[in-house]
Amino acid sequence: MSVVAPPVPPRPDELEALIREARARQRRRWMLAAAVVALLAGVGLGTEAIVDRGGPAPSSGPGPTVAVRTGKKCGVRVDDMRIVDSAGRTLYREPGDWTSSYPHPSVVQCSGGTDWVIWDNGAASSQEGYVGARSSDHGRTWKLVFAESYFGVNAPHELDSYLGPWTLRGPRTADFTGWCPACGTMKAPYGTTSLWVTTNGGRTFHEYKPAALVGYQPVGIRVSGREVTITAKGFFNGVWRRRTISLRTA
Repeated sequence: MSVVAPPVPPRPDELEALIREARARQRRRWMLAAAVVALLAGVGLGTEAIVDRGGPAPSSGPGPTVAVRTGKKCGVRVDDMRIVDSAGRTLYREPGDWTSSYPHPSVVQCSGGTDWVIWDNGAASSQEGYVGARSSDHGRTWKLVFAESYFGVNAPHELDSYLGPWTLRGPRTADFTGWCPACGTMKAPYGTTSLWVTTNGGRTFHEYKPAALVGYQPVGIRVSGREVTITAKGFFNGVWRRRTISLRTA
């Protein structure tokens, strides 16, 4: 009779490497799933669109606000997870334990001397790994404003489960849409849409939950004075539908 020796447990460094590899494989599955959902959503929107109010889908309105993905027009340069100056020196690094080998797309908007940078690090378990930072001195110094806490980033604020389109009204006022897919029902599977407004540079936010957008996901925002117009999409009875509403903020 032969006796087989028990397997040797992995060393701590080997165990850590295995954990990192497992996390990387899981992130790849998350990103692939998110890409498939986005592709299906884009195809579905061409099927049918019902708009409560006429006119084209809203986007960021005219004025001092600039919305660009490169940040060049705002004088801000984002290099993956870093905000850098003209010499390539790091001014701010996105917090969080993110996989560095995967893309971290960001969006930059500015108004006057104020700049916002928001990163999107993918999604998991009905949560999106968004991180938002703000500068009030033309990009020289930065402060973390909000993040989805599910991914371990400790920020002063957390908005909705997913972050939607957003825009600036000025140096201190900004409007962010959000989306909670897990808050849905069988009849309205896309959950709820929210609007988060700050008028003091991100120190505090006021949340609005438009009942007319239950079951919808925000896809566009436009601001005129205190009136915010949100366009959203929803999947009902096998058909994609579009709805546009306006609400007045405080």
